[in-house]
Amino acid sequence: MESRSRRVGRPRRLSREAILRSAERILMEEGAEHLSVRRLAKDMSSTPMALYHHVKDKDELLLLLLEARTERLPRAELPREPRERLLAGARSLHEMLANCPWAVDALTPLPART
Repeated sequence: MESRSRRVGRPRRLSREAILRSAERILMEEGAEHLSVRRLAKDMSSTPMALYHHVKDKDELLLLLLEARTERLPRAELPREPRERLLAGARSLHEMLANCPWAVDALTPLPART
């Protein structure tokens, strides 16, 4: 018998990186209100359950996207004086959020359900 060096079955299509790329595209083109796990799965020709193996829910997805984006940002040199340091940090955060309006959704906690 001939041995197979390749795996049998369907190739793996989803990765966290691919999910994040697709989610970021939806966010930038359509806005946060249109991003859902179901919408993302449709965009990736997959099922919501397949995505749940990689992300817990939309909130985690938004946090992962925000984390990936902040990792790509250059780190500013901050002044030594505390007041100026705080102001420089706030300006840097503002610039990041201005270019990423969906980040507010990721940072704002959902209201408690009663």
